[in-house]
Amino acid sequence: MVLPSGILWAGPVRDIGGYGNASRNYIRALQLTGLPLNVIDIGDADQELGEDDFRLISNALNSNVPLGDTPVLLIHGQPEYFDRIKKGNFIKKIGVTVFETDRIPQHWANLCNTMDEIWVFTHFNYETFTKYGVQPSKVKILNHTIDYAQYDKTFPPYPFPPEVKSFKFLYTLAFDYRKGLDLLIPSFCEEFSITEDVSLILKIYVPNWTKEDNVLDVISSYIPDKINNPHIHFIMGKIPRESLLSLYSSCTCYVSTERALGWGMPQMEMMAMGKPVISVNWGGSTEFMNESNSFLMEPEKKLEPVHDELQKTRPELYLGHKWAKVTKQTVKKTMREAFENHKKREEIALKAKLDIKNGFSLESIAKQFKELLHFTIETIVIMISNLLHLPNNLDFSIQVYRNLLGREPDEQGLQSILLALKRGISRLYIITQILNSEEYRLILSESHSDLTPEMILLEIKGYIDLAPNSWTPRNPL
Repeated sequence: MVLPSGILWAGPVRDIGGYGNASRNYIRALQLTGLPLNVIDIGDADQELGEDDFRLISNALNSNVPLGDTPVLLIHGQPEYFDRIKKGNFIKKIGVTVFETDRIPQHWANLCNTMDEIWVFTHFNYETFTKYGVQPSKVKILNHTIDYAQYDKTFPPYPFPPEVKSFKFLYTLAFDYRKGLDLLIPSFCEEFSITEDVSLILKIYVPNWTKEDNVLDVISSYIPDKINNPHIHFIMGKIPRESLLSLYSSCTCYVSTERALGWGMPQMEMMAMGKPVISVNWGGSTEFMNESNSFLMEPEKKLEPVHDELQKTRPELYLGHKWAKVTKQTVKKTMREAFENHKKREEIALKAKLDIKNGFSLESIAKQFKELLHFTIETIVIMISNLLHLPNNLDFSIQVYRNLLGREPDEQGLQSILLALKRGISRLYIITQILNSEEYRLILSESHSDLTPEMILLEIKGYIDLAPNSWTPRNPL
């Protein structure tokens, strides 16, 4: 088996939309695998990203580490982008992509089949891609991930105007007909009235690919012509990442009537904050949403055709496609339950927060990357060899945590390693201690691996050309 010596990630890393958000989080997870990583941006550059994202992107795009003799290309985006990277002697070219409806665009199958592998986010997409022409042997599942620590903290309140009510339903979206505003707005207005202490917050931006010229007129047409409509507050345009997180935190419940979801990143983000979420029980979001952690709107048994406007303006993507059919009555009933049942909101929100933390953290998806890239004892030994030859002790100390323990170093542990190195303790001795630690043995156990620290250490002796005294604590490599 030829093993990857490094990763080139190509994706829309500076884009504010769903693909960009996913790309940045995948980069964070890849940093925990221990493989050398370089990044290329192939998307639009937005200025509304947060400080953490800008810092990540700056470091990633400026990295130019050697990727070794057997690198892998991971290219993230629609299949039309898969031929963007023409140079490079890659042992494997992998496309990472998604589609939301009951099938994929007709021309995608051939584009996907030119790649060595196709990684999709969900079992839903495994079915749609393989059913409509992508070779099943090529399709693997890589879940979305989230930097949980970004959401597990306190945020400043969002500056709503005084007319916004106490209970706030929130929906954030890029304007598109599949987002279901034509379903959500009239459902909300029919179910609630101006006398109730509830607002619907709609945070909407118009992406550059939309072909609708009069977005505000379209949205306004969904509001029923009646005198006691409940309060709706619009936030139009893009806002900085920090403001978006404050908006999430300041709202009571997230609601999405999107009829076709590739994943549902805003749902995932709100769940990570410990907020209750309403969504349609169909499509990509079913990978992480269920009756125990969400308010689910059940679709009708029979799918309906994609919105006429999408089939007309983007036939290459949507002609002949179908998605979930959800009735206004279902939306109204679910929103009313979420509004009135405080106890259920709390139970669902708590379960959601734990599920996202335990199942979709950076560390969890780093493990998925390792499994998909076939990490074996040889891969681990190569990783350790790379660690031993890092240029400075600080890089070594940080990377030894990321690569072997799959997490960021705690301050005490980091300082302990740096102090040991300063005193002349060898890097290899430090790695030996970590491999023999209870934490690392637990990692091997939880991964259901047959490997043991003793097997890895024995393999290191046979792989790395070491001086005779390299294993002793007082003799640096």
